[in-house]
Amino acid sequence: MSTILDHERPDLTGPRPEELYDGPRVNGRAHIPPYVSEPEPAVSEPSRELFTDAQPAAEPEPELVDNANALRVLFEILSTRLLGLVATVAACAIWAVAVWQPDLSRTAAAVGFSITVLIPIVGLYWRTATMAAGRDQ
Repeated sequence: MSTILDHERPDLTGPRPEELYDGPRVNGRAHIPPYVSEPEPAVSEPSRELFTDAQPAAEPEPELVDNANALRVLFEILSTRLLGLVATVAACAIWAVAVWQPDLSRTAAAVGFSITVLIPIVGLYWRTATMAAGRDQ
């Protein structure tokens, strides 16, 4: 019975270049061209890393800046209007239930919603609209 210690150690250096070349043989040996067997010569110039130099900043076109500012103002107003619309619809539904079946707890819930949600969102809408109007002038 043989053990692992009885066998030869494997060659860990890797294959020889002659074993890797599958080209023509000259005098029984593999003819390895110099570009396969010889390493590339070292570059004499010091290599520069890319993008290490400061890049010149491109000046944005004024027309694009104006368009971007107009879109920003438009989205601010639309987002505030959308919040106001959702809050108004919710307040209408809550007040409709409170009026349809009057009860002290439903009326208190409707008043609480109006004070804590609806009025602040309406104030936010007015503030955003006045700030946008101030920027346009």
